[in-house]
Amino acid sequence: MTATNPSAAGAGQPAVQPQPSAAAVAGGVGGAALLVATRVALWLGVQLLLAGLLVLGGAEPFGRALNEAAGWWMVYGALVDLGTPPMFAVVDLPPLASVVSVLVVPLLTELAEPVAYLGVVLPRLEARLGRAWLAATIVVVVWAAEHACFPLLASGGGLDLEFAAYRVGSVLPYLAIWTALYYALGRRLLPVMAARWAFNGGTALALALGLAG
Repeated sequence: MTATNPSAAGAGQPAVQPQPSAAAVAGGVGGAALLVATRVALWLGVQLLLAGLLVLGGAEPFGRALNEAAGWWMVYGALVDLGTPPMFAVVDLPPLASVVSVLVVPLLTELAEPVAYLGVVLPRLEARLGRAWLAATIVVVVWAAEHACFPLLASGGGLDLEFAAYRVGSVLPYLAIWTALYYALGRRLLPVMAARWAFNGGTALALALGLAG
């Protein structure tokens, strides 16, 4: 949605400044929080469900079953993205999971993550806070924190908190770059989505081909 800048009308061509859509702002911060909470709940719920099925089916200890389910995180993550329209794999993927990660996951990710965080959450926070930099900072931090939940890994009889912290720290600079790029490109999502798809898809392809570890 765009708005014409009246001050530029006398220059011949009206300046066009992108603005958050009315629907995005109208939903309020509560709607944005619900979207984020839904994504996190689905990530956790699906992995825990898979782990539970492995425990019931093969009498696996829960910690080992949780790690087995984590090996498919890019696959069930695609279902989460479909339900809420990778930076890189951090666990070994089975061959079929690698194929899906290359062909499907990067595309689905771009239909969900940037739209959710940059297209919905960010404009609602901006409207509420009145400060773009503060809204952007909160979005980047929350977006990164979401990655602590997928996948969950078990270690030493409990959750692997070190791995969760690594996940957050590893994606934080990238998410800051994508958000800055979104502003630099005049709040246009499509170029950011294309850049992320190339990055994520290329990384997934390198992993599938054994070019990166």
